[in-house]
Amino acid sequence: MAKRFHLALLFLLLLCQGTACAQPPATQPTATSVRHKPWVLISTDIGGSDPDDKQSMAHALLYADRLHFVGLVSTPTRHGGRASDLLEVIAAYEKDYPNLKTWSADYPTPAYLRSIVHQGQIEPQPPEGFSAQSSPGTDAIVQAAYRAREAGRPLWVLVWGAATDLAQALHTDPRIVTVLRVYSIGDWNTEQDRAARDYIHRHHPALWWIENDSSFRGLYIDENGRDNNGWRMEDARGHGALGEYFVAARPWGLKMGDTPSLLYLIDHADDGDPTADSWGGSFIRDPMRPQRWIDDPDRRLDIAGYAGAETIRRFQAAIYRDIAARFDRARAPRSPGTPLAASARPGG
Repeated sequence: MAKRFHLALLFLLLLCQGTACAQPPATQPTATSVRHKPWVLISTDIGGSDPDDKQSMAHALLYADRLHFVGLVSTPTRHGGRASDLLEVIAAYEKDYPNLKTWSADYPTPAYLRSIVHQGQIEPQPPEGFSAQSSPGTDAIVQAAYRAREAGRPLWVLVWGAATDLAQALHTDPRIVTVLRVYSIGDWNTEQDRAARDYIHRHHPALWWIENDSSFRGLYIDENGRDNNGWRMEDARGHGALGEYFVAARPWGLKMGDTPSLLYLIDHADDGDPTADSWGGSFIRDPMRPQRWIDDPDRRLDIAGYAGAETIRRFQAAIYRDIAARFDRARAPRSPGTPLAASARPGG
């Protein structure tokens, strides 16, 4: 018996010299910290002439303890943005990281975030909606989908620009469709690569997809549909490097048109039910495609012709308060005994 025990122990010790018992790299979140978080990949056209994506990315990193980011892809179709624009906001995050990690040990390291930045395709897709060439961003989507499947998790792909890389990923490996949960901000973004969006719509009817073409405006418009809201820049200005980055991106005010896709995941509503009340909007099922949800056409939820915008605007004040509290984290470390403020979020 003792001999068998010692042989078993020796086997375990030898095994642990390999990868099976090795500790995860210091730059990566641990399995425990990501077990219950949404797995998220963002495809963004940050940079160039689109300053609101800079605000949205600063916001996303302030909530990085609530999500497991597995990819940050620059998809600058028809824009001047590049992966370097993602590295710029991560550089601001790095300056605030010492403060942020006092509020939550789950904030990922700047090194980890840099390791998941990828350059996507630069040009829009041809009329077919896909091309012969992939990009590091396209490959990152496919690889992240397989890792999510192995972990038994869906992969949330948040599309903040054109769907160029997502379309290419689905063409490269259609099997990933079953693991993807896509939330895309459409309208102007869609028009930057209409062929990519239409390819996805035609050829992947099984894709779980929230296509937000107008509800997103409820985050930043007033009751008359004007780009005017109650956000106070003082709640970001002077609040760490991320706060200064946020203000510099658009000094005249908050827009963050892509942020509802992230808000959908960080409130307490049911992520699996797009019809539920959520900070990220409430949608109706497409009667022709049961796995696709679209803006609610109910006139009571319309603001100045923007269908569904009221489903987000009604939470605007609560969302802004929560964002301000997050910027406070970047400004200063948490004092011993300081409680973590609870948010008045839908469903919680």
